[in-house]
Order: sequence, then C-alpha cells, then structure tokens
Amino acid sequence: MIELIILFIIAGILVKTADDLADETGEFALGVVVGAVYGLIFAFLMTESMVAATVLSGLILGNMLAKKFDSTPHMVALATIIIAVMFYGNFSTVPWAMGVFLAAAFADEKLHDAITKGKRTAANKFAAFIGENRLLAEFAGITVAVALWEPLYFAAVLFTDLGYHMAAFASKKARE
Repeated sequence: MIELIILFIIAGILVKTADDLADETGEFALGVVVGAVYGLIFAFLMTESMVAATVLSGLILGNMLAKKFDSTPHMVALATIIIAVMFYGNFSTVPWAMGVFLAAAFADEKLHDAITKGKRTAANKFAAFIGENRLLAEFAGITVAVALWEPLYFAAVLFTDLGYHMAAFASKKARE
C-alpha cells in the first residue's frame, strides 16, 4: 500500500506541475511530457487497484465536467490514461462510488471558482474554507471509505491532493 500512496503523491505533484507549465510558464513541451508521465502513473494506479480506478475516474470525470481539462498537457494525460488502460486491460470500478467522486470533484471546482471570484461573505466562511481548499473530494473519500470499509478510498484522495498542494506551495514560493 505504501507504493500506491507514494504514487498518489507523485501524481498529484505532476498534475499541478502540468497546470503551472501550461498556465504560468508557457513551457509547452515540458508540460506535455509531464502530462504524459502523470497519465502513465494514473493509468498504472487505475489498472493495479479498483479503489484507485474508482477514485481517479470519478475525479477525472468531475474535473472534465467542470471544464478543468483545459490545456494540452491535461489532454495528453487523458489520452495517455485511456491508451494505457486499454493496453493493460485490467480496469474496474465501483460505479456508485465513482459517481460520488465525480459529483464531489465537480462541486469542488465550481465552489472553488465561486469563492475565488470574490463571492465570499461573513455568512459563508465555512463554504469559503471548503471551496478554497477543495475539500469535498476528501469528504467523499471519508464517506466511501466508511461505507465500503476500505481506507484506501480516503487515502487516494488525501495523498493525491497532498501532492497537488505541495507542488502549489513550491510553485508559489518559486514565484515570490
């Protein structure tokens, strides 16, 4: 299980790095390479673990519905995931749980967009905290982990987000 956790962290770091390369630095070629690498890591996780397949599929689909797959590196990652999963062929999910993660990821992105666009008031401090930190997926992870008595559902979300936030922190510090 420790190897999965390490890969979730690395994948999260690479997702944010691909974001920054596409949106902040304009380093297109490197962004495409990073997208392909995180796509391969996602595909490996998704073919090795039904839990990972369920969580990552739901998060990917939720982000796609929220129109967050908006750069070439992310599209390369998506194509890499699809091709690699088709090649390896070992892919199964828990459909209702995948739907929970899809809804949580979509709501996370929409709430984050609303909060960061200045619609924050004293009345919605809790919602602002949830939205700024995109915590609905974590709540979904806890819920599904308890319902299925499998802590890896929560760990998958937590450690992917940890990697993402580590990269965001490093990127912010590098820009200062």
